[in-house]
Amino acid sequence: MPLLEVKDLQVHYRVYEGVLKVLNGVNLTLEKGEKVGIIGESACGKTTTVKTVMRLLASNSTVAGGEVSYAGEDVLKMPKKRLSDLRRKKMSMVFQDPSSALNPVFTIKQQLYDIIKFSADGLSKAEIHERAVTYLKQAALPEPDRILDSYPFQLSGGMKQRVNIAMALVSANELLIADEPGTSLDVTIEDQIMRLLKKIVEEKGISVILITHALGTVKNFVDRIYVMYAGTIVEEGPTREVFNNPQHPYTQMLIKAVPKLTGGGVPEGILGQVPSYLTPPPGCRFITRCPYSMDVCDHVPAMYEAGKDQRAACFLYDGVHRRK
Repeated sequence: MPLLEVKDLQVHYRVYEGVLKVLNGVNLTLEKGEKVGIIGESACGKTTTVKTVMRLLASNSTVAGGEVSYAGEDVLKMPKKRLSDLRRKKMSMVFQDPSSALNPVFTIKQQLYDIIKFSADGLSKAEIHERAVTYLKQAALPEPDRILDSYPFQLSGGMKQRVNIAMALVSANELLIADEPGTSLDVTIEDQIMRLLKKIVEEKGISVILITHALGTVKNFVDRIYVMYAGTIVEEGPTREVFNNPQHPYTQMLIKAVPKLTGGGVPEGILGQVPSYLTPPPGCRFITRCPYSMDVCDHVPAMYEAGKDQRAACFLYDGVHRRK
């Protein structure tokens, strides 16, 4: 049984202009101890997907269909007490914006101590302090005692993000969701943090969902990749295969759009724009930007076998149509 299984997830947002049909049948699985990445352009539904898993969606959102199963339990129908226990002792999330994730009127000590206290019952004050210092050190924060006595406004953006990572590690005993954990960090610190994060989760056997725009980071961190476009999963497979032999036209174009540090040349852009969620295409949502679009693309493609252990939501792999 997978640790996490998302089936045909559909999420809508009510806005002034109407209803944004953001997630359109998202499917993904995560095994125990596995690390998966979700990549794609901004506003393609990555954060909405993981916030649905945590049941942290905004009040103007609606789960229009689908299931989220955690260790066989339906998260979307889970009682509040059971959901609270799950967040306290099983899974946690590193949020993208470090400033909004911390309460500005409490010190780091008050916030981190509370998380430690509620995620592990029966600890003494000395044990809570020891754990707090340990997790701050794991997140590469110098002078942990000074950090504990600080308010969020007294820390830089990078330091606040490292505090958020330390807080997430406290209660992540089974699943850690990291939504752009490198936000506000310079490249050197980001690399250091990601190496530490990988070492910690592998030692603890924690499953990870990593969301990032940094394809180099995700390439070296995760076992499998899910590629999202406009609220749909368009490709999934082992990390090495997806990067070395991308199958879906969007994945191919996304990888070509990454600037190259060596070899020269200008990265290729992706022409066009992500479709409006108010009036998305009825079929494949990539149809307006795809160089291989066909009449059949007016229908929603299934996930077809494509490449080695890969699947792609593209009619080019349905056994009938072929790329010209």
